[in-house]
Amino acid sequence: MSSFGKPPTPTTLTTFKIVSTSKTIAGYKIVNIGIDLGVSASIQVSLHDETGSFITNKCFLLTGTDYTNWGSSDIPYIDDFIVNQINNLTSL
Repeated sequence: MSSFGKPPTPTTLTTFKIVSTSKTIAGYKIVNIGIDLGVSASIQVSLHDETGSFITNKCFLLTGTDYTNWGSSDIPYIDDFIVNQINNLTSL
């Protein structure tokens, strides 16, 4: 019969603190816009830092009054909508 020997002496494990890094979103690029006419628009954007490096993709949904208020001035309205959505992000 084999013997496994004496059990190892218990050791204290080192506790590690998880450190999260913050990212500054300095710009975005529209990747895709999908439209359900008369209902909503789905806008996929890629977010970038101050060096232009990719951070992540996000999809913002334009619905309700945001959608109905979208008139003929596409660029300023969509730009303002996306910037407001980015400013309201709580996580990436």
